[in-house]
Amino acid sequence: MEMFEDDQKLIEILSRQNGIIFLLGQTDTGKTTFARNLAQALLEKNKTVAFLDSDVGQSTIGPPTTIGLKILTDPQDLSNNLSNNQSCHLYFVGSTSPRGHFLPMVIGTYKLSRMFFKKVETTIIDTTGLVHGIYGRTLKFYKISLVLPHHLVLLEKENELYPYKEMFKHSTKIKVYVLKTHGDIKEKSYEDRVKYRNQKFYQYFKDAKEQTLYLENLSFFPPFEEFRRRVQKFNVIGLEDPSQNLLGIGVFLDFENEKRIKILSPVRDIGQISLLKLGFARVENFLFP
Repeated sequence: MEMFEDDQKLIEILSRQNGIIFLLGQTDTGKTTFARNLAQALLEKNKTVAFLDSDVGQSTIGPPTTIGLKILTDPQDLSNNLSNNQSCHLYFVGSTSPRGHFLPMVIGTYKLSRMFFKKVETTIIDTTGLVHGIYGRTLKFYKISLVLPHHLVLLEKENELYPYKEMFKHSTKIKVYVLKTHGDIKEKSYEDRVKYRNQKFYQYFKDAKEQTLYLENLSFFPPFEEFRRRVQKFNVIGLEDPSQNLLGIGVFLDFENEKRIKILSPVRDIGQISLLKLGFARVENFLFP
């Protein structure tokens, strides 16, 4: 385990490494800024980088309720391409909070981390700020245990990540680095986080169109009768193809008789949609003022 006060020194060390780099820290410890700066350093060394964003509430890649991944090959990708919804690979969690959704959080992070594992030199995994208590530690422990990153970076203000130092201090698979973050990191208020999330939803759905799908061509999770009983207007839903890849997300609008379902989505090739996954978030506040 190595301790650092200077983030640039740690970035220089990690930029010479390959493999999976997993970032962990509570809210407002600068994880995403560190991830961007690290990606910049790796790209300047002509490395291909997979940037994996598993923060379903304050997402950088893709819309909220999803885990997102993008392949970066040029430093310009960070400024021009990271927040663009094109050319990103997504996994649907269906919620803007990881609480109560640990299994899809863990599976989605693992699935995306392995999607291009042999085609990129470095994968950076940015995570949610849920790190404390039994829920936070359980989520992060099993996510790290399944992904098995080569490098684990703990970003902490004081000693709040002590449990993780204890968990992984004897690991022969994971190299642990502790970075002391500075007090000048601006904290986001709850209102700021809600505003950012709504802006991300709006950006994703701004060119969405109402689409009609035929029930006979679809499968559902949960199974159709439960899906129909539980779904509410403006629920977010995941739209998957026959290979169980997420094409995008949509918003449930209504059932049209017994044969069709109406949704709002920017996904254009609706013929590829074969599975609808019911989410928990609802988004009518800004899509339908």
